[in-house]
Amino acid sequence: DGAEGMISWAKKKNKHANITFICADVLSTLDLQHMQFDLAITSYVAHGMIERERKTLYALLSRLGTKYVIIHDYNDRRSVLTSFIERLEGGDYFTFIRKAREEMEKCVSEMRTCFEKVEVVQVGKRANWYICTPAKES
Repeated sequence: DGAEGMISWAKKKNKHANITFICADVLSTLDLQHMQFDLAITSYVAHGMIERERKTLYALLSRLGTKYVIIHDYNDRRSVLTSFIERLEGGDYFTFIRKAREEMEKCVSEMRTCFEKVEVVQVGKRANWYICTPAKES
């Protein structure tokens, strides 16, 4: 996660679990070239990136997660408050909520499809889990 507060909260909630938490900017400060995990998760990250950055994120996650990638983020059910805040932030929220699944399904990096399967599960009034199966290297 990019926020120390979220890392602290996660550590408190998982005191007895064998989990490594890392605080970093996923696109620029993480050196994960030789790392892989059974599961890679992001939460409310993708919607704040522009499409090019999201493609980079999807490609990275598809390499890091050997079994599954879960992208927890907004669905297309907007609220007035969220729309107002996202417009002020100037991110790419409005494009993301329209095209999230399509972007993930069409993601190709280095001549390889990022995900072989994308399932969408609504987990909240305005949130989805995009459960992605990373494409196997051929």
